[in-house]
Amino acid sequence: MTGLRRVACLIGSAVALFLSTGGCSDYSYFNVHVTLDPSIDDTTQRNIDSCVVYVFAGNEQIEGHKVLTNINGTAACRAPYTGTDDYHNDTNDIGTMDYSTARSSGSIRFFIDMESLDQKPSVQGSAQGNVNPGQVISLNLVAESCGTTCQDVSGYK
Repeated sequence: MTGLRRVACLIGSAVALFLSTGGCSDYSYFNVHVTLDPSIDDTTQRNIDSCVVYVFAGNEQIEGHKVLTNINGTAACRAPYTGTDDYHNDTNDIGTMDYSTARSSGSIRFFIDMESLDQKPSVQGSAQGNVNPGQVISLNLVAESCGTTCQDVSGYK
């Protein structure tokens, strides 16, 4: 086993141990992996300058205007590098966000709004998962071009 694999295994074991200890069973943990639909053209992709996440429980917005960031705190979407990796190679991967809730039931919907340089929505997507206290729920959110059909959820209550 390589050193990197050993570290990954230790981290995974620590997370599992943490979740199995007292108090953690009160929360549901969501990991939301955000990608771009591969059909999005390069121009649209490179013009995406911000990725903002909104979180809903039913029709209630419980978190608004959360900027999707990388692990180092920088914005995950910034023109002209949206849709490229650290070496500026093309990728559809935007990143993974985490979210936790103390709700005991229901579902949580994550909505991403990607704005272009002109500050207009151009790409959007959503993913939904059921609350399951004590569990990690993994979701895939694929953002697609929305053109003139983009939703405005910034003021949604």
